[in-house]
Amino acid sequence: MKIAITTSSFARYSDEPLKLLEQAGVEYVMNDKGRALTEEEAIQILEGCHGVAAGTEPLTKKVMDALPDLKVISRCGTGMDNVDRAYAAEKGIEVRNTPDGPTLAVAELTLGLILTLLRQVPHQDRELRSGVWKKRMGNLLHGKNVGIVGFGKIGQAVAHLLEPFGVNVALMYRYAEEIMGVIMEERVPAVFTSAGSPKTWTARLHEAGCKVAHVISSTKFALKSQQAGVDAVVAEGFEAGGHNGREETTTMVLVPRVRQAVAIPLIAAGGIATGRGMLAAFALGAEGIQMGTRFALSEESSASDAFKKLCIGLQEGDTMLALKKLSPTRLIRNDFFRAVEEAENRGATAEELQQLLGRGRSKRGIFEGDLTDGELEIGQAASLIRELPTAGQIVRETVAEYEAGLQELVKQATNCKEEI
Repeated sequence: MKIAITTSSFARYSDEPLKLLEQAGVEYVMNDKGRALTEEEAIQILEGCHGVAAGTEPLTKKVMDALPDLKVISRCGTGMDNVDRAYAAEKGIEVRNTPDGPTLAVAELTLGLILTLLRQVPHQDRELRSGVWKKRMGNLLHGKNVGIVGFGKIGQAVAHLLEPFGVNVALMYRYAEEIMGVIMEERVPAVFTSAGSPKTWTARLHEAGCKVAHVISSTKFALKSQQAGVDAVVAEGFEAGGHNGREETTTMVLVPRVRQAVAIPLIAAGGIATGRGMLAAFALGAEGIQMGTRFALSEESSASDAFKKLCIGLQEGDTMLALKKLSPTRLIRNDFFRAVEEAENRGATAEELQQLLGRGRSKRGIFEGDLTDGELEIGQAASLIRELPTAGQIVRETVAEYEAGLQELVKQATNCKEEI
């Protein structure tokens, strides 16, 4: 077998890839131009080759017609705009790429450019080269909000690299139009919506091939969601952390009520953090569960260690609903909660409560660890949690407890029948 390696950076820093090819008995030819090839150069280098580890050179109809032995094009990278894939398919040439190959490199380059701009490196470089020594004040990355538009493999890698800097990686949730545009363009398989009318986005998301689940807190909104065409509803009882419905209906009551009201798939949420909770939800008519508090208190959770450690020590009654004139929110009873409670007890207006809440208070509490004046949102299920396992352990333990509980119930039911 003979292949051509046309990407000019291949094996530039290590000859290990070439040794692997040699050990496999593969003959290869290299691009010695140090740049992207032209059509004519590609034809010349690829002559007699069965495959090509391709760079960005044009692999057109002309090139493929001149290479009768070519069977495989493997693009080193993600983009394949330089490959006439339709004609390759017509000729029976397999076309592949390496979508994970550049992920870390591009993510690190992105981080490098962020730091370069914050520290004004280009300005200082130009000034030094022109003989000017001018002190410039740079900026810290720590504590900055970094917006990532498009959260694919590279976006996720950038977010991961930013974590040690204490960055709040904002996916620009305020801009619903833009977020939904990206979701539809990327054809995200499953989308969960809440806090608004399901009619707004469901039809357009379906057109993009997305499945839609809408979070509701009453049978009224469950029926509206079904009429809007959603694929499933999440019935969330007010045991849940964070923002809740104004009805203050528990999961134990809400789930069977919604089950009676709608025919579409039903996911239960609010107060569920164990396999037995999952079993109870299924008994009430749910076909799936959503656990927020349980995964918020996991090893991988981006919440601060101080917040997580506080939460795994909570007892029943340590969280309460507050901010009811704004949006009912379940909070830990800290100094901020008590300030809200005092304001609500004296009849504070929504405007006064909004002023007291301010901006970024939940970030300050949950992610930055201000346990006194931060807004600490967590569900009642925190009182069931005493450890911070990995997300994988949570899934395995939940399923195992569910299966054990189910067997217990089957055994109990069998014993009851025998006694009767």
